[in-house]
Amino acid sequence: MDALDKLEPGGQAVEVSYSDEKSVNSMRTAVYQYNQENNVKIKSGKDTGNKNIYFYREK
Repeated sequence: MDALDKLEPGGQAVEVSYSDEKSVNSMRTAVYQYNQENNVKIKSGKDTGNKNIYFYREK
């Protein structure tokens, strides 16, 4: 979660590799809870070919 604290709106995304869809769902759930607790809007995008998920903060 430290990496999420460092995200800047419109800045560089955090890239995380994953092994299966269950991992992706768990990460997204954790980020959703982080958004609720910190009143921010961090979104995600997925690169299925390389099995990476990207988290970024909206402007």
